[in-house]
Amino acid sequence: IGHPITGGLYDLRLGPLETFDTCETCHQQGTYCPGHMGHIQLDVPAFNPLLFGFTFSLMNGTCVQCHRLTCNSSGLPAKLLLAQLRAVDLGLVSVAQELDGFIKDHFSAESGTGTLDGNAPVLSDEINACKELDNFLDKFNEQVGSGIDKNRSFPVKNALELRRSLIRNFCREQLFKHRRRCRLCNRSNGIIRNDGSRCILIDFGGANSMKRFKRTLRFAPLENTGNIEDQEIDADQDMKAEDKKFSDERIAYGSLGSTSEQILRDQMQCVLRGNCDKLAWRGAEVREHFRYFGKTMDLC
Repeated sequence: IGHPITGGLYDLRLGPLETFDTCETCHQQGTYCPGHMGHIQLDVPAFNPLLFGFTFSLMNGTCVQCHRLTCNSSGLPAKLLLAQLRAVDLGLVSVAQELDGFIKDHFSAESGTGTLDGNAPVLSDEINACKELDNFLDKFNEQVGSGIDKNRSFPVKNALELRRSLIRNFCREQLFKHRRRCRLCNRSNGIIRNDGSRCILIDFGGANSMKRFKRTLRFAPLENTGNIEDQEIDADQDMKAEDKKFSDERIAYGSLGSTSEQILRDQMQCVLRGNCDKLAWRGAEVREHFRYFGKTMDLC
């Protein structure tokens, strides 16, 4: 570790490690070597550590059953985002900031407790609000066509920061928000966990499966009542053995000898048959999931 190895992740052909080392590609010292691109062929698909955070966020926003986005693209939050971004593009930063407050006040006046962030508003109120936002966008489009905004300036720093903030909040609260049940296929979407950036664990049993497992261990009778110390040691060993058995038998891993598509199909069949309640998706399964996701996006 810390030393360049030929054919490794850091090869001297990529560039010198120290300032006075000589590059094996251009034969220059570190001060003058520009660095060189390299490529390593991996035996199996692996996660890019720099992009794993975004990959995990996108996994949270998709359904592992139907491989589609769980976010409602025609709902009120999406309509509000489009209207705000349109206002920012036209240079009306104050209007974009007031739109969010207008919608929240509209719901608080009409439906009481319904808000964009909390409980779902009444469906009729949401439809009316979507119509108002559509009219708002149409009005702005007419202004652009009539030339009202010809003298508007280019986006300033505040407008660009507001645009980033709107997109970031929408991704966090809507696009990348994990939903236990898909609104499109109405099937369980499980609980997604990050296993140290090595794989993505999908738990379809949730907290109830672990509670049932701990309950059976707590009330399991001891076979031997002779020596209390031996009982405690045996109980600890049994718990570790059962824990390992539970972890190994209830998690489905893909076989390296199968194709990614076959691995994904076999794992979902294991969940549907009840043979397992946890899936471990490595790079191959996640890549295949997003391939299905891309196909469904093309069909939309």
